Amino acid sequence: MKTSEIVLLSALVATNAAWAAYAFTRGGGAAPAPDTADGSAAREAPRPSDPRARAEVGARAPELAAPPTARRPADTGAAATAEAATPPSRPVAAPLPAAAASPPSRAPVAVPPATGAIAASANDVAKRLQGWKEDVLQIEDARRREEGLDAIEVALRSTDATTAAGALRSLYDLRDVPYDKQRFRNAVLSRLDDPDARVREAATFALMQVKHEDGDVDRLLDAVEARLAEGSRGLVVAAWLSKNRVEGRLADLFVRALGVEDARAVANTANLLRGMWVTAEVEDAVLAAWRRTKDDRGEGDGWNYILGQISPTREPRVRAIFELLRVDHTDTPQLLNRALEAQNLDPAAKPLAVTLALEGLPKAPNSMIRAVLIKVVRDNGTLTDVPALRAFAANSMVGEDVRRAATEAADTIERRR
Repeated sequence: MKTSEIVLLSALVATNAAWAAYAFTRGGGAAPAPDTADGSAAREAPRPSDPRARAEVGARAPELAAPPTARRPADTGAAATAEAATPPSRPVAAPLPAAAASPPSRAPVAVPPATGAIAASANDVAKRLQGWKEDVLQIEDARRREEGLDAIEVALRSTDATTAAGALRSLYDLRDVPYDKQRFRNAVLSRLDDPDARVREAATFALMQVKHEDGDVDRLLDAVEARLAEGSRGLVVAAWLSKNRVEGRLADLFVRALGVEDARAVANTANLLRGMWVTAEVEDAVLAAWRRTKDDRGEGDGWNYILGQISPTREPRVRAIFELLRVDHTDTPQLLNRALEAQNLDPAAKPLAVTLALEGLPKAPNSMIRAVLIKVVRDNGTLTDVPALRAFAANSMVGEDVRRAATEAADTIERRR
């Protein structure tokens, strides 16, 4: 190599070293390291804050500043000189394919600002109501109890629906506390037709926890009738307040509620009548609803429970029950047996029940149903029914247990004369 070329190459190396040191110090940190030939990142240059790092950078400045081609031993001569004169630059990375691109971060779900406040408010109301109930339930401080009752009375009249509904529901928890149960009556009655459905429902059931007066049931029925399409929970409370007797205006509202097209709503209404004494009009409406909505077994939505637990059992329902007893099911006699008991049968329907029982004995599909039929005859039959029982008991093709039951039924009727 000529002396002039050596001098030129030394000048270029010194110039590049000075440029690298300047870029390093001006950037406040390590200059970007070029990628190595195998695709891995070059070792990061030490930070200038470390004196040893600065010394290392100064010693290695020519090496770090030179592009990779300038460091290859085989590259000499004019080509190497021209290559070394090219300023170092980072290669532009190719864009990632669409499938490999990072998916955009999912935006957070927007939560209405009021949601958290409502939850916090409801929690605060519950805590305050719990504290007032504890004041009333404790048995050591009469003044504390009175203060708790005063606070609940104020809450019963609150314009906040959550507070009012919670206070109304709290009256059930205080049912065993000896306080004047009339003190909350007016407050409860005033919420029966509240615009908020939660308050109306809570007030309806809270009416059971206050001392009533004549006309309170009508006040409740006014509220129920105004929103009869919403449901019939108020009807059952009115029935409880009426000593489980569904008659008069209450019966009329039940008939209307049982006449809607919604099969589930009808079944729910009919279910409220279990254990109730009902008028003939209500019983007929129940039977009509059953025939409208029953499944192939004659059941569906608990109709056997309903038909078995309304009283009294008049002739139309007697016929419906014996119709169901023709089918071979074991649960049917268990659920319907109650309706055919002597105390639940309408006196005018007893002769029909005995006749249908005797007619059904030869064709009954199983022994459980035969046992129910024999019991109906035993409890309601007369001496004129004894020969049929004796003949059935004498039939050797009948099971022994059933024949024995028929004999005992005939003996019971004869002893009763």
